[in-house]
Amino acid sequence: MDFRSTRASENLNGESHCDSNIIGGLAHGSHYENRWRATLTGKALPIWFYVGNPFGLFNSWIRLIMGLLFGIAIIWLAFPYLDRSIGEAAMTLREKPARSV
Repeated sequence: MDFRSTRASENLNGESHCDSNIIGGLAHGSHYENRWRATLTGKALPIWFYVGNPFGLFNSWIRLIMGLLFGIAIIWLAFPYLDRSIGEAAMTLREKPARSV
């Protein structure tokens, strides 16, 4: 997984939410009502699960899961660079006193 693909999925998600909010408003867009999700699951879950944003509903769960996955991807990407950079800085600091003596 690279940074570009991670950002591309986040951008697509954000743009679809923006479009939904512009067209349907904050309380009536396709991401608020999730009719597509109810249709996809055959309305197997109660209707309150699909509509709205409070914690415990579909929107809150999917946002939590996607946020966690994005955070893990960023850490996975950044950690090797940070580890190498901090290691180089530590080595430089260890060598400095030896040179000054």
